[in-house]
Amino acid sequence: MSANHTTDNNLRFEKKVFLPQSKIYLVKKNLICNQFRRQHDANYITSVYFDDLHFSNLRDNIDGNPRRTKFRARFYNNQIRNVRLEFKHKNTYIGSKDVIVLERHFTGIKDLMIYCVNWYRSNFSKHIQATALISYTREYLINQTIRATLDYNVKSKRVVGNKLIWGAQQAYGVLEFKYDKN
Repeated sequence: MSANHTTDNNLRFEKKVFLPQSKIYLVKKNLICNQFRRQHDANYITSVYFDDLHFSNLRDNIDGNPRRTKFRARFYNNQIRNVRLEFKHKNTYIGSKDVIVLERHFTGIKDLMIYCVNWYRSNFSKHIQATALISYTREYLINQTIRATLDYNVKSKRVVGNKLIWGAQQAYGVLEFKYDKN
């Protein structure tokens, strides 16, 4: 297995807005009417989120800690190979990330989770656990230097031991604007 590591030094503002699923079409239409155009084809994204045994990432989020980092494994279009291990850094609304691309085929989600837990422990001497599995369709729209991502058909599951338990029962979407810090 080989891995490629990249750092996204491009600090950018990231602002999310949660939407009812029923509003996705109207928001997309409004973006297009305001000169946003499709950047590339939509992707189906699957992410596994991890946290330590004290749920420090969750606590940082709930407490509103402006400086936080979360660790996730992500893959696209149900292709559970070339998984991206991402360290997503946030400082208020400014975000960046470190990415490690694993060129490896996993047999399934549980195989991926076990690999990530062991990889993290061997690289950081710290124990983590998988806490959530999120999947959704993402469309990418751009207007000059402002990028909008529109996520819909969001499905979430909590990871409890070896079980996946359905999360949010209400359909929702997410609109996120991303633009250069400058």
